[in-house]
Amino acid sequence: MASTKGGWVKGLVGFLFGGLAGFIGGLLAATKTGRESREQLRSKAEELVESGRETYATQRDRVQEMIETGRETAGEKSEELRNKIEEIKGKLKEEAGEAEEAAGEKDKAKKAEPKKKQEA
Repeated sequence: MASTKGGWVKGLVGFLFGGLAGFIGGLLAATKTGRESREQLRSKAEELVESGRETYATQRDRVQEMIETGRETAGEKSEELRNKIEEIKGKLKEEAGEAEEAAGEKDKAKKAEPKKKQEA
């Protein structure tokens, strides 16, 4: 999983550089004047920069949405966990109280037995 982290970004950058290199090579091999070639190169470079900016903005927005969704989900899960903990605490207190009552009754019964033996 770690090897694919950021893989799409590297792929996109490679694709853009490859496209630019191919375009430049095509222009250098073309039979246009230097001025026409430079203008075309400048125009294409501006298009590529604008395309890169749009891709960056789109991906940035997607990442921000994912972060916000993650925060919301984490908040919900955190609240669920808190509720479960409180529920378990309540059950444990209840069970501890019942155990304490049972132990108290058992002690009373043990204390009452010697008195009955002495009376008999």
